[in-house]
Amino acid sequence: MKTETLSTKDIIRDIASMKHIAINLLDIGREYNKVLKYIFDNDFFNREGNPIPPKNEILEAVGLKSSEFKRQLDLIYQELLAQEDPSLYFNFQDVEFRFALRYLDRSHEFTVKTLPVVPRVGEQIRLTFFRAHIECPLFFVRSIDHHFVGNRQIVTFELKPWRYNRFWEWTLDEAVVRKYISDSEYRHPDDDHLKRKLHIRPRWAE
Repeated sequence: MKTETLSTKDIIRDIASMKHIAINLLDIGREYNKVLKYIFDNDFFNREGNPIPPKNEILEAVGLKSSEFKRQLDLIYQELLAQEDPSLYFNFQDVEFRFALRYLDRSHEFTVKTLPVVPRVGEQIRLTFFRAHIECPLFFVRSIDHHFVGNRQIVTFELKPWRYNRFWEWTLDEAVVRKYISDSEYRHPDDDHLKRKLHIRPRWAE
């Protein structure tokens, strides 16, 4: 893949996010060692409020001209893309499970280190804890999201109250595809509001 036209800031951000494998390219005699060390030392991925500085500031820090800096940056990125060295393979050794639940105007998120059985979309989950805060004991898994940070795989389960309704979830899927509802409404649905918007009423109200 040609990287010459890719954004310099985006490449820096990508390299910083892959520090756990890109560090294997450090101090092994590569010409871009100073550039790579600069990216790691500033930790642009993990430090909030630490934006990537203007290009002239970076060039001054690494002591390179613009064209040479971009060339070396591209070399780093191309090695990470190619993964020709096994040391550059991703290796997610740790798994973290997060449960994000919401009931009415209350929400909570908790983390689980290990799960003997991993729940699937549509399955019921009965929670005997946090009831004083959430006030709802029964949830179902609406969606599952996988996120990778460093050498961790983070699995987040979005929980909705009560029981899974296949017809309603299919209705929401169709509504967002047909643009009857927005992506935001689909991701964080207010069921009562959306039923009124989609003109879905219980039979007794007809």
